[in-house]
Amino acid sequence: MRFEREEGFWLGGYVINFATGEAGIMVLLAVLIGMLANGQHINAALFVALGLIIAVLGPVATFPASRTTWSAIDLIMRPLSEEEVTSAQATVAEAAMRDDPVIPPGTRRDPASS
Repeated sequence: MRFEREEGFWLGGYVINFATGEAGIMVLLAVLIGMLANGQHINAALFVALGLIIAVLGPVATFPASRTTWSAIDLIMRPLSEEEVTSAQATVAEAAMRDDPVIPPGTRRDPASS
C-alpha cells in the first residue's frame, strides 16, 4: 500500500516533529529564565542534561505521532481523489484474496485460523 501522496509528503511530518522538539526546548529555557529572574540557584549540568534528553529523545518519541498528525492535516486540506480511493480499495481487495495475506508487523497470527 502506498502512504505517500506525493514526493516529499512526509516533510510536513518532519516540520511538526521539529516544532514539538523546539517547543520542548523553549519550555526548558523559560523555566531557566524564570529561575534566574527569581534569583534561584541553577544547576547547569541538570539543565544541559535535560536539554540533551529533550533534543534527542523527544523527536524520536514523537515522530510516529507527527507523521499521523500530518496525514490528518493533509487529508483535511486535500481529501482523497476518486483515483486514490479506487487504488486503495484494489490493494486491500488484492491482499484479502491472497492465500497468505500480508500481516502487519507486530500483529500476532491466531494459530487456530491456520
